[in-house]
Amino acid sequence: NAEMNKIRSQFEDHLECLDTRLENQKTEISDIQDYFKRRADIERKYSKDLEALNKHMTNKHRENLQNKEAASSTAILRELVKETRKTGRNHAVVGEIFGTEMSGRCGTISSD
Repeated sequence: NAEMNKIRSQFEDHLECLDTRLENQKTEISDIQDYFKRRADIERKYSKDLEALNKHMTNKHRENLQNKEAASSTAILRELVKETRKTGRNHAVVGEIFGTEMSGRCGTISSD
């Protein structure tokens, strides 16, 4: 009987330790999910800001950008506009992945 009580007490201690560990992991998963949501918002905002910059520069220098014979500074500007557009799209994709895929996976893990 004393031996059974000792074993039961050890199991209860182990169970309490596992419960604490589970609660800590749930908190961490929740924090990770929040991180991905906030990061997604930042990526989306950055993407929109890059898109606005791209539109501004494209509209401001429309004629020069279309001229293939323009000065070398125009070629640099053309590449900057092109790269800004590409970077903006990439950040939009990253924002979408963080906002849906990663955040959703954290939700799935948390509910398991």
